[in-house]
Amino acid sequence: MRAQLRLPPPHRRDAIIAPSQCFDICQHGAFYALDSLGAKFAVLNKKICQDIKDLLAGRDLRLQAYVSREEWTRTGQQWEREKAAAVVNFDLNIYGSRKDANGVGKVLSSAMLFLQRPLYGIGSNVVYYNPHYLHAEEIRGNEVSETPISITQDRPSDPHGGSEGQAKKAVQDEVDQTSDTGEIDTILNSLSHHNILAKSATDRSIIKSTLIECVWP
Repeated sequence: MRAQLRLPPPHRRDAIIAPSQCFDICQHGAFYALDSLGAKFAVLNKKICQDIKDLLAGRDLRLQAYVSREEWTRTGQQWEREKAAAVVNFDLNIYGSRKDANGVGKVLSSAMLFLQRPLYGIGSNVVYYNPHYLHAEEIRGNEVSETPISITQDRPSDPHGGSEGQAKKAVQDEVDQTSDTGEIDTILNSLSHHNILAKSATDRSIIKSTLIECVWP
């Protein structure tokens, strides 16, 4: 998502070190803006603000914007050149109670917005659940309280360029792929296929040759 700057990007001491910068999203008049210590420095567009307003109605939610280190540097440079014409791109994280998750998912879907796995902001004390994620257990009728997270980390390479490091990486890649394939197979095997294989009605009056009955296995 993006917001248009109305003030200079706030100074952050860890901007060069931290992988991202986090800002609360708060109401600013009729709009919503990225907030840094009370300074609303970037405003979201009217359409997104209306979607957020509908989303927050009657719900206890917290919205936070995460700006990557590279984007934060680019934003500062653009502000120097273009001032209020500059924009900042960010990832939106939505925090709330588990019981509201499905309702939030429906509201976002109606606005053609779909939740992705956050790149930032998932700590050890945060339970992550994505209502737009296809959970195999929910298809079976079971309740799911948490969405699995698959994080691919950069693996150190063998400093001597030997085959051992490459072999370990290949094995790990194979394990990751097998895990993903297993989950997909679980989902597909839980679906019912009999409706797809039902015989279609045919207008026999327009067929001149003799029909052969097809028996589905």
